[in-house]
Formats: sequence, C-alpha cells, structure tokens
Amino acid sequence: MTGARIRAVELLVAAAVLCLPLKAEAQRRTTAAQQRTAAQQRGAGQVAPWVLVAGLELYSDQGSMHGRERRSILVEEHEYDFAGQGLLAPSLWVLVPWVPRVRVGAGIRYLGSYEYTRKDDRKEEPEVLQLGPMFDLIGQLDYALELHGQLDLVLGAQAGLVVLLPGGSFEEEIKALQRQGVGAWNLPRLGYFAGPQLAGRYRFSRRVALRAGVAMQWAQVALFRISEQVGSVDFDRKRHANLTRLSLFVALEAAL
Repeated sequence: MTGARIRAVELLVAAAVLCLPLKAEAQRRTTAAQQRTAAQQRGAGQVAPWVLVAGLELYSDQGSMHGRERRSILVEEHEYDFAGQGLLAPSLWVLVPWVPRVRVGAGIRYLGSYEYTRKDDRKEEPEVLQLGPMFDLIGQLDYALELHGQLDLVLGAQAGLVVLLPGGSFEEEIKALQRQGVGAWNLPRLGYFAGPQLAGRYRFSRRVALRAGVAMQWAQVALFRISEQVGSVDFDRKRHANLTRLSLFVALEAAL
C-alpha cells in the first residue's frame, strides 16, 4: 500500500514537471499578444488623445469654368478649361481618437491668392485671371495600420468647405456689375471638396511623428448666382468652377 502511494506521488510530480513547459509557453504567447495589442494601439494613435498636425502641400490644379448669362431674351453660355497657378499650401489641423486605429479631426488649409490660366487656343498669350484668397475648412478621417516597427500606413479622407474671398479680376467683375445696377455682393463665395489620401507615417517617439503622402481632391466653388430685374430687364448670371487637385504633402505630428 505504501509503495502504491509512493508511485502515485511520483506520477503527480512527473505530470507537474511535464506541464511546466506548457505553462511557460502559454505565458509567453499571452505576453506576445499583449505586446502586439499595445503596438497596434500606438500605431493607431491611441497614446496621445490630441495630436496637432502641421503640413505643407505641393499641389497642381486642373479645372473647368461653367457659366450662363441671360439679359432679357439674350442667352450666353460660357465654358472653358483652366489650370491653377498655385504651388504650395500650408495647413494646420487637430486629430483625436474615435475608435481603435481611427482618428478624426478638423483644420484649415490656405491656398494663397488663387490664380488660374484660361486655356484658349485662339490666343497666343495665355490669360491669367485671379479669384482671390482661398481657404479650405477641413474635416479629416485617418485609418492607421502598423507596417513594421515605427512605420505606419495611413489611409485617409478629407472633406469640407471651400471659402473664397473675392479679389483681383474676379472682384473687378463684381464691381463692374454693381456699376450697372446689378445686386452682385462682394462677399465670400462658398464651395465644397472631398478626396482620399494615402500616406506613410514614421513615429520618432510616442509624441512626435512625420507623415508624407499623396492626395487627390475634387471641388466645386459657386462664383455667381444672380437672378433679378435690372431696370425693366430680366438679368441672370450663374457661374461655378470645378477643380481636380493632385498634391504631395509632408506633415509633422505632435502630441498635445
């Protein structure tokens, strides 16, 4: 009987010894999973609740102008293509976490005093026209994926409002209409834009990162929407600009 007890104890000890490596392997796997989860959260921007992003874009615009004017029974249609003269646009926005790997935010981009070249094969010299200072009020959405170590892939989208302050030849056109008695107001013009982004982000530390990538946007800005009587003559003028923008950008992120 004593020998049987000793044998049972020996079996229990042997089983415990055999289980030790399995337990150690389970603990190692749990620790590795926790480390991967922490790394994913860092890659998704969860370390800092608020992130300030300062960027600079090199952009190129192609667009088309569409207009229609009616004076009494005389109707004129205007449509032509143009190329934007802009080059660099600084931007500033703030991002906050929404769900894991996703951040949302808002900001502003300044496109300078917007100029464009009207494409007209009938003219030897291209005609350069001005619209005035242009801003984008940005809504931003980021989805981050950790690629390797400190490097992330960021899939983004932007949408928002375009704000145009009349200036240059556009402002002169407004003043000319006012001298004719037309109620053309020299007020900011509004539009909208939307487009995707693709960027890479390198995290120098938990608080500082650098991103660079490419973006495309489609935008429309309303310039005139007039319908009234001037004297005894019916007068309508409607005009809007469609824009397609391709840009390369670099931005510095700093946790607040």
